[in-house]
Amino acid sequence: MTKLSKWLRGNLKDNVKETFEATIEHLLKLKPPVKKNKRQALMTSLQALMKNDESVREEYESLNAWVNVYNSEKEKKERILKIVDKEHQAMFKKARVVQYNISYGTSSAQTQNSNNIASENEVSTDIKEAQEINPLNGQKAKEEKEDDLSSRIPHKFSFSASKQGSYVEPILEHVEKALFRFVIKNRDYIPSDTVKEFALKCNPPRNIDFSDADILCLLNFITKHISLFMIPHSDQTLFYGEYKLKPLDVLQSFKIEARNHHAHGITKSEGKWHDEKLQRLSTLALELVDCLGDEDAFESLLVIKQNLSSELTEQYVLPMKRRHENNEDEIQERKRHMTDEELGELIDFALNIVNKLEPENKEHLNQIVRLAVDKNEAFINIWRALVTSKDESAKIRKFISLMNFRFNMNLKNKIGTI
Repeated sequence: MTKLSKWLRGNLKDNVKETFEATIEHLLKLKPPVKKNKRQALMTSLQALMKNDESVREEYESLNAWVNVYNSEKEKKERILKIVDKEHQAMFKKARVVQYNISYGTSSAQTQNSNNIASENEVSTDIKEAQEINPLNGQKAKEEKEDDLSSRIPHKFSFSASKQGSYVEPILEHVEKALFRFVIKNRDYIPSDTVKEFALKCNPPRNIDFSDADILCLLNFITKHISLFMIPHSDQTLFYGEYKLKPLDVLQSFKIEARNHHAHGITKSEGKWHDEKLQRLSTLALELVDCLGDEDAFESLLVIKQNLSSELTEQYVLPMKRRHENNEDEIQERKRHMTDEELGELIDFALNIVNKLEPENKEHLNQIVRLAVDKNEAFINIWRALVTSKDESAKIRKFISLMNFRFNMNLKNKIGTI
């Protein structure tokens, strides 16, 4: 390149023509000292010369301007997503191995035998990730650490392990289908050689048509080859929604928080997925399929999330409802167990005090007697609060105030206005 640079310095004078293309063609006719790819080598050397030599830039201002325009156009072309010619485009098989059983909303979410095999393969695909944590015993060390941490943090498990699975399995399947539909939809941008190389390096190797690609395989492919689907720091992207310019954020979050937990998460007697993780899973899934632009998956996952939220809310409200019902039962029980003597005293109190009151509405006097006969809890509480009072006039004043406030009456003492 140094030899070519010296040659350019000696041959630029009197050889700069009316246009940049004419100048390059003329320089090529002068036989630059390059054996292969003469045009490309000449262009590269000329760009470097203009960039590094200020005196050459000043002497050949027009040529420097042409080089800058050329560089700008080249960069612009390079920042456009490239469609692969049909001969070299990836071919994906639409009929694939189903990885999960959608049994959403049931009490069981067991997978079929073929799905169990797929799940085992899925775990083995991620062995390297686990070993990177600790070369000696990575997965075991990771699980022990997570087990110790999770035992210290209180979590609520509203659902049994099988009920958790009835939500987790369909969520993962909808995401897997959305990932596969994304690569099919954008196969114009995916070279077949790229897919082949990736599929053969998987552990175990995958079919080059992705007919057996699981959720981890698809996540890894899109993440590793993100440049096929977007150009960083530009609006060139095949993704959508909130994460269209930063899809790696949601792809990696889903892989770490959702898929890896599903494959390697610690299993306790309550199951893997406590309430917070289930809600987080449903949210991550929605964010991911929204980023992929998959409306069908989004609508299905939205229904699942709404039903999950509804069931969790019911689980939280149910204990409160039961406590309220228990309190009501206690009140009714106390009413039922009121002794005959106490009931007689309560009714005597009511009959006695109505003779000392002057109501605006005489029906209120009848209501006082009915409250006593019906063993109304509020009326009983008022009676018990006053029964020990020795001062009769003070007792009547308090009774009137409490009844007026509690039952919206307008009672007065016969002796005077309260």
